[in-house]
Amino acid sequence: MDQKTLEALQALAAKLGTTAEYLWIVMVRQARVLFVVDLIMYALGGIALYALYKGIRACVEEDRKTNEKEPGNDKVGLLLMMSLLIVCGFCIVLAMCFYLPDTITKAINPEYWALQQILETVKGTK
Repeated sequence: MDQKTLEALQALAAKLGTTAEYLWIVMVRQARVLFVVDLIMYALGGIALYALYKGIRACVEEDRKTNEKEPGNDKVGLLLMMSLLIVCGFCIVLAMCFYLPDTITKAINPEYWALQQILETVKGTK
């Protein structure tokens, strides 16, 4: 850390009533905690994607069965349901992709993540 960053960290620590060293240790530890939270969120996202996949397959199978019974049926409901499921899946994948760099930073270099958070906090207090 450069001198200016260290002074900002000490000023922030003084506002919080603690030392800069303790604040630094807490921030690095928090990076590791948030990494685990991110992993849990990715697992839940994976489960949601799997459920969406199963839902789309069920819609297609239901359409196939309906077509055998009634060849000229209306497919608006099926298309609407499949479109909704695909959009939900796309949103989940997009969210996971946007959070991935931050998750990797927390895992590989928690000190850098902590420094980013401190600098953002210092910028916000000035």
